[in-house]
Amino acid sequence: LVDVNYYIADAKCADLDIGQIIDIEDDSYADHLFTFEEDEIMTIGKSSKATSPNPLPVPIETPSSKKVRVPSNIKLAEDIEKYSILKEDINPEAKRIYSSAPAGKFCNKLGAQNTTYETLDTDRTNGCIRDIEHAYTKDGGIAVLFGNIAQDGCVVKTAGVDESIWKFSGPAVVFDSQEDACEGILGGKVKKGDVVVITHEGPKGGPGMQEMLYPTSYIKSMHMGKECALITDGRFSGGTSGLSIGHISPEAANGGNIGKIMDGDIIDIDIPNRSINVRLTDQELASRPQQPLKRKRIVSKALRAYAQSVSSADKGGIRIIE
Repeated sequence: LVDVNYYIADAKCADLDIGQIIDIEDDSYADHLFTFEEDEIMTIGKSSKATSPNPLPVPIETPSSKKVRVPSNIKLAEDIEKYSILKEDINPEAKRIYSSAPAGKFCNKLGAQNTTYETLDTDRTNGCIRDIEHAYTKDGGIAVLFGNIAQDGCVVKTAGVDESIWKFSGPAVVFDSQEDACEGILGGKVKKGDVVVITHEGPKGGPGMQEMLYPTSYIKSMHMGKECALITDGRFSGGTSGLSIGHISPEAANGGNIGKIMDGDIIDIDIPNRSINVRLTDQELASRPQQPLKRKRIVSKALRAYAQSVSSADKGGIRIIE
């Protein structure tokens, strides 16, 4: 294998054995090859310099972008460079692709228009795609908050929250199911400034942690997207926007404090400081019982069995059998 510059990425998929010598000219291995340094030789699971008479087993590391090949069999780094629009000599194909613009007219035929932008967006300071120094925000699009109603954390998609409501306080309006919350929002029970609280929609309480898109959509439809917050031990759709906080752990069905919140309790949300709390002392929370579950939901035997051993969202919602 001297002068060979490939190694097998997935020996099992290629139906090969550890230590087996391969012929890289054999096309049947093409989908399983990655490049590595030319002065190395490798059998499956072994690597050494070409001058070493006794190769020693070493772990195979994931190749860098300079070595990984894309489906076109071109190295990833080369592809990135090829289609860069920041260099002086822009590839004509790259210019054609990134100049594509919406026509602004109705058409149901693919490729029927050829509208283009006059110039390419190369402004990394104020343009659409920016460099690290001029990023839209210093933090990522997701934040984890902690507090007395989320001792094990909860998640908010900050990218979908208007900065004007990164800090929000309001009275709780409590529901124990997504269905009841939707009826309450559409029925006018939720007002501007309220914090909608949906309990018993976590892995155990659901059971199963169903996706919840409707409550946030209805809040927006009532023109309260920037006027209300929603917190839950359940989860949301990826299309959710607004001040929507999910995965509160521990969940209500596991005795979490979110299950003790009552209508009118003041909820304080502070995204910059990563906190979420109900304005109750530790003593008040400890002495307050869980609110009774009022909903009527038919749950299958399989889901009831699942609920008996499932963990809260902060543990991944996995079953823990001891």
